[in-house]
Amino acid sequence: MTEPAFYDGLLFKRVVAFGIDIICVGGLFIPALIILFMMTALSLGLLWFLIGPALGILPIAYHTLTVSGPASATIGQRVMGMRVLSENGSPPTFWQALVNAMAFYILGGATGWLVVLVALFNDQRRCVHDFLAGTVVVNRLA
Repeated sequence: MTEPAFYDGLLFKRVVAFGIDIICVGGLFIPALIILFMMTALSLGLLWFLIGPALGILPIAYHTLTVSGPASATIGQRVMGMRVLSENGSPPTFWQALVNAMAFYILGGATGWLVVLVALFNDQRRCVHDFLAGTVVVNRLA
C-alpha cells in the first residue's frame, strides 16, 4: 500500500471515473423514473412522495453496491483501472462502501465538492470521504 505505483495519476483518473459513473447513474434514472411513475399512477397518486427519496438513494446505492461488490470499484473506477480497498489492504465491507458513498454525496453536495480538494494534500490522494470510511483508492496493478 506504500508503493508509489498504486497512486500514480489517481487525481485525473478519479475525475474521469466520476464522469463515467455520472453517466451510469443517469442511465439508471430513466428506468427508475418509469417504474416510480407507474407505481404512482397505479396507486392513484398515493406513492408520489417516494419519487424524490428513491432518486436520491439511487446514486448512493449504485456506489455502495459496486464498491462493496467483487470488483471493489464502481464501473468508472474499473474502466480507469482503479479499485477501492480498506486501509489494511482488504476489500471494503458493505458498511465502508455505504459510509464512503453517503459522505461523498452528502458532504460533496453541502460543500460544493470542496471535500475532494483534500486529495491534493496527501500522498495517497485520499478525499474526506475516503478518510471517514477507512478506504483508499488505488491503481489496479495486477
